[in-house]
Amino acid sequence: MFGRLTLDAFKHDIIEYAAGVSMLLGLIGVIFLLTHHKRWTWIWKEWITSVDHKKIGIMYLVVSAIRL
Repeated sequence: MFGRLTLDAFKHDIIEYAAGVSMLLGLIGVIFLLTHHKRWTWIWKEWITSVDHKKIGIMYLVVSAIRL
């Protein structure tokens, strides 16, 4: 199915594992803070469904910074 690709190609360094774990913990922390401060409706109404070009630009920059 994968041709010459073996399981050895999927092995990663400890730094890559630590980066994945830190991103997961950061996501859990953001979800916890949003739930604790009851900001889910505010996020939905003010940011995610916004048509304001400045907010859309900020969301675009945040997503592109996360993708780095």
